[in-house]
Amino acid sequence: MKKTQKSYNSTLRKTSDKQKVKLALWHDVTMERAYQLNKKYGRPICEYCGKRGGSAQLYALAGHHIDHNRNNNTIENCYLVHYSCHSYIHDKNVKVNAEDFNTRELWL
Repeated sequence: MKKTQKSYNSTLRKTSDKQKVKLALWHDVTMERAYQLNKKYGRPICEYCGKRGGSAQLYALAGHHIDHNRNNNTIENCYLVHYSCHSYIHDKNVKVNAEDFNTRELWL
């Protein structure tokens, strides 16, 4: 590998300290949300489809920013969903809110 290629690739992978703090905060928020769901239902579940999270990549759970603002890393703005549901929400521009989950049928 040429020296210029190596420096170019390593530049693309750098994460700023500010971004690392935001990512750590979002991780803490999603873990707290998973803890709340686990406490309430006995396991973390997808707040979009109501099914439990799985170990397969598409069915693992991830945090979704309800207001789509990545700077708003609060528990009230966190919606825990499968990766596949997360893609669907973004692809179809589905509007979700925390109250939606309370009216969904759960597949526990």
